[in-house]
Amino acid sequence: MSVDTHYHSILENFCNIEHSHPAPQQVALHTGHVDDYETDHNLEVFSFHPHHHHRSDSDDAVSVAGFSVRNVAPSLSHAVVGVVGAAAKYAGEVIVGAATTPPPTTTEEAARRLVEFKIKGQGTGAYNINRPSPYTEVFQISLRVNLDGGGVQSVGHVTVRDDQVEITLSNGLKLPAYKQIQQVKEGKQLIHFEPSTQFIWVSIDKENRRVRVGHGYMMSLNLLCELVLPRLPEDKGVEDPAAQARLNLARVSALYLTTKQVTVWEAPKVIQYPVLRDASPVVVPADKMTLEMLANEDCIVPAMLPTEAQALYGVIGGPMITVKAEDAAAIEYSIKTPGCHLYDLLKKKKGDFGEPDMVYIRVTMGENEGNSPGSPYVMEIWPPLMKSPVHNHAWASAVIKVLYGEITSRYFNPLAADVPGKPEMIGHHCYGVGDVTWLTPEMYQTHQLFNHHPDKTCITIQTYRYRENDISHYEFFDWLDGKNCRIEHFKPDSDYSYVDLLKFVHDDYSKR
Repeated sequence: MSVDTHYHSILENFCNIEHSHPAPQQVALHTGHVDDYETDHNLEVFSFHPHHHHRSDSDDAVSVAGFSVRNVAPSLSHAVVGVVGAAAKYAGEVIVGAATTPPPTTTEEAARRLVEFKIKGQGTGAYNINRPSPYTEVFQISLRVNLDGGGVQSVGHVTVRDDQVEITLSNGLKLPAYKQIQQVKEGKQLIHFEPSTQFIWVSIDKENRRVRVGHGYMMSLNLLCELVLPRLPEDKGVEDPAAQARLNLARVSALYLTTKQVTVWEAPKVIQYPVLRDASPVVVPADKMTLEMLANEDCIVPAMLPTEAQALYGVIGGPMITVKAEDAAAIEYSIKTPGCHLYDLLKKKKGDFGEPDMVYIRVTMGENEGNSPGSPYVMEIWPPLMKSPVHNHAWASAVIKVLYGEITSRYFNPLAADVPGKPEMIGHHCYGVGDVTWLTPEMYQTHQLFNHHPDKTCITIQTYRYRENDISHYEFFDWLDGKNCRIEHFKPDSDYSYVDLLKFVHDDYSKR
């Protein structure tokens, strides 16, 4: 498979993300002899206590996929995973008992707690959960294997606390489990739940012998903890202590959220690939891609985009989609001159998003065709030092091109609807004239655009489209009112049509 084809298949998979469906009958797991456990639905979930690996609280930035990101867990760059002896009876044995039937659950509840993978040992599932407050316990996700006889067996689990994420994978009856713990220093939070909603994802990757756990969007930028199993020994005569653990990982076919005290807001999101590396937000024409750019993953080409984004790029990606010099000059003049159309409009719009520097102009091209939030083609005009609020895009895909000036895009994790608090920035990138970026419901969906130039306007064109299987068509951009700490809803509208804009600004310019 070519690199282009591989990337396209991954991104296409993101665009056709599935909801997990419940199995006809769920049955319980195993009984283990350990010091610590808690029971849910006849399931005993293990919690061993080895020495903790501390997570650095450094906020240093690193470069990933060609743009700057906050270093979420620096110690993960050299994740050292070893066999940890459990303080458990019978030398840490995990005894698999007979499968039993759990208490009855509704189909809807089961759907929200169960993730099923199409390919054994491969895939990622994300739960949109709400943790009640006060809440002092942990919540746990079981790694399940479907048995031939119709039951299920737990071969590991993920445990999430405010300040710690733990991954445990069984290694058979007579060997200690493999375990990795990521913990922050006292007084810090690993995941900012508040009493808030949060996406927690688990990635199963048999090919790379790896289990990953993260939060927010299913991106490696949001990695919290990973467990990596040892490779198969090159010398076949040497005993392989990780053989059973690798086999268990390769057999994982489902995840199940076992803790009843958390609420799952919707059916989990499921993709059939593990979280490996994040596609760059930068798109370049295929004839501009170099071997160095490909190797460094600095950018992607249009063929790597999901279907909806490919179609949008096909409309605005060409060299003739630009702003004429005389039009740019007229727009700049109208913005900066008292009494002109854009100057007066900007003065009127101040405060629409709660803060005086959150002002910009939307210019639509064509009517709402029913396949996008508002008009599918929107020119946005950004006066110097103005920005948007932090917002998402109605779960639509979008492609954005800079036509004049420069713009900085700051990327954030999803907004929490109930207790938004301070949004978490996960990266940023500066785009100049001709540069193109993209977003989907699963990647780069939440951002803030900022014209960082002190005296030059920026002009962009935004294009939007719902994915083909989206039948709800949410029509609002949710944005964060940072001043009042709440989520507001913006229905995409228009300040001018493109034809009227040019008429008004050239009329202003002719009177100078």
